[in-house]
Amino acid sequence: MKKYRVGIIGCGRISVVYAKAFEELSDFVEVCFAVDKQLERAEKFAAQFEGCRAGDKLEDMLEVKPDVVHVCTPHFLHKQHAIACLKAGCHVLTEKPIALSLEDAQ
Repeated sequence: MKKYRVGIIGCGRISVVYAKAFEELSDFVEVCFAVDKQLERAEKFAAQFEGCRAGDKLEDMLEVKPDVVHVCTPHFLHKQHAIACLKAGCHVLTEKPIALSLEDAQ
């Protein structure tokens, strides 16, 4: 069975929930990259998963080409992060809301 390679943007409070979910789904997912503007937070998150890299730049993660990216950043950043990931060919899951306005979501 193929494992989906996943990345996460934003390793703050909500990332604890994602770490637990990724661990429980370890037969299906491989966490390959964690990004946070505070590199230490990304490194702490990545340390939980064998082979997971960490960085403070979204572009570094997109070079790794994860299958899906989980956007867990503050709401006002969802649009720009989701669009960058989609343009790079990644599937995207955002924490709510997808954007701050209907126009931005469209």
